[in-house]
Order: sequence, then C-alpha cells, then structure tokens
Amino acid sequence: MQRIAKLAVSLLLLQATTACVANDNLILEIDRLPDSSTPFAIATGLNKSEGIVVRDAQAWADVWRRIHSIRRPKPGLPAVDFEQHTVIVVAQGRKPSGGYAVEITSATLIAGHLQIDITLTHPGKGCIVTTAMVSPVDIAVLPQFDGEAVFHELIVASEC
Repeated sequence: MQRIAKLAVSLLLLQATTACVANDNLILEIDRLPDSSTPFAIATGLNKSEGIVVRDAQAWADVWRRIHSIRRPKPGLPAVDFEQHTVIVVAQGRKPSGGYAVEITSATLIAGHLQIDITLTHPGKGCIVTTAMVSPVDIAVLPQFDGEAVFHELIVASEC
C-alpha cells in the first residue's frame, strides 16, 4: 500500500512539473523573407528531406547556394541579422510530381529546445498533378536561438 502511495505522489509531482513546463512554452513569431509569405519554392537544389538551422552568415550563404543550385540566374542572398535572428530551412526532398509542399507552421520554445512544426503535403488520391519532379522548401526567420531544434512533421494529403 505504501508503494502505491509513493507511486501516486510521484505521478502527481511529474504531472505538476509537466504543467509548469507547458506553461513556460513560448510561441515564436515566424517571419518570412521578402516576397515569400507562402511556402518558399518547389524547384530547388535540396533533394533530400532535411531541416536546417542557420545561425551565421556563411552557413546562410551556403544553404542559399544549395537551394538555388538549379536556377539561372541565381537570386541575390537576402540579408539576415544573425545577431537577432535564426533562419530555419525545411526541405521535403525530391518528389516525382507536382502536388507536394512543405510549410513551417509554428515554432515554440519548450523546455530549452525549439520545436518546429511543419506540414508536409502530398497529392491526394485522384489529384491531377504535373509530371515535373519537385523539391519543395520553406524558409522562416525566427528570433535568435542557440539551443537544439526538434522538427515535428504533420503529413497531409491534398483534397482534390
């Protein structure tokens, strides 16, 4: 009986701790690069699924170059103040047809790490899509953050 009481107290303490952490979550405002208020691009040079956290100008230039490796002419590198901001890049990877998209939907500081929620969209059953291969990317600019980032995916099918 005493063991059950200790377990119940432990569970109550765990629940109280979790509630405190949940109350300390901070939802960060997501900014977009100029002219990209919707998911950023569908034809890019990022051919594998990945989430990239960019914290300095050199890394930003490298990622921008990779994103636009298949474009001629390449667009100029948008200025980002990395003293104030962190850039998040999410790539869905190469897909066999149109109808795919990726979007960064929220960013929340939770217990010392950054949770980045993304929505991956694929064509639903019966959707008519282009036959061109795509590699969707989204980019978000967040307040500067130095901790670990964790990406959470929600996968949805387009309704046709």
